[in-house]
Amino acid sequence: MKESKANELSIATGQDNLANVCARTGYDWKEVMEQRARELTFQKQLEEKYGISMKGGVEVAYETAAGIAAENTAKRTGGN
Repeated sequence: MKESKANELSIATGQDNLANVCARTGYDWKEVMEQRARELTFQKQLEEKYGISMKGGVEVAYETAAGIAAENTAKRTGGN
């Protein structure tokens, strides 16, 4: 989870970019962006359909997925 927070901060501050972060974890950044767009579009559709706000839902899911990916990478490479 530490690595995902560090990646998020690095991207937000311009010290790194999504392409580099994805490459380190074995993902294609364009595919990640496409998937994120699909999820955000679907989230908006659900919000409109049910008159609710799901703010944080997708972001939390991405944070969790990023943490899991970082943990798996660390296990494969022997890092912490």
